[in-house]
Amino acid sequence: YVRLLSLPKRSVKPATGYTSWYNLYNTISRESILRDLAAFTEQNIPLDFFQIDDGWQRAVGDWLIPNGKFPEGMKPIALSIKKAGYRPGLWLAPFIVEESSLLRVEHPDWILKDRKGRPVVAGNNPFIWSGYSYSLDIYHPGVQEYLARVFDTIVHQWGFEMLKLDFLYAACIIPRWNKSRGRVMSDAMRFLRDISGGAVLLGCGMPLASGFGYVDYCRIGS
Repeated sequence: YVRLLSLPKRSVKPATGYTSWYNLYNTISRESILRDLAAFTEQNIPLDFFQIDDGWQRAVGDWLIPNGKFPEGMKPIALSIKKAGYRPGLWLAPFIVEESSLLRVEHPDWILKDRKGRPVVAGNNPFIWSGYSYSLDIYHPGVQEYLARVFDTIVHQWGFEMLKLDFLYAACIIPRWNKSRGRVMSDAMRFLRDISGGAVLLGCGMPLASGFGYVDYCRIGS
């Protein structure tokens, strides 16, 4: 598939890792992450990646603002993971914002609109988030600048080496700019690779074919 489409081939090896999601979901804290990290270290469990999932951010979309459960921020935790001998990973959903996010309030023009001018809804998760989530317009210069700054901060300032990128389908819910949804998704994935700063990317909630050549690993499912 990669050869027939002349896609760039990612050179990565099979890897193992921990994610906080399936044990704690979004009820994580600095204490719970460090507790699990200590348990893996004490048992000498070999891992490549130790990844913090949803629950660290102020709200979905506010990626530069850790919430109160991480009072020291994310950089010290990434450093602790490295000291334990693992590569630190972090979850984010770059193409969506939730109802309560500061980003949605401060930049309503960044949200993708349909032909009738209505915000494009990407999902509804009232049990974990503040209700509806909305798609960002990946072609908006402000969105691109913001996400580039987010990735630069997470990778180069905080020190995370792997990014689990979720709800990526939100980029291509509707076609636009005379481009098919497939073309839009391809543009979105190329953009993420360009701003990744060399980080390992794990694609999530993504049309699988769109990830070939752009992500290193991919979460799969129905």
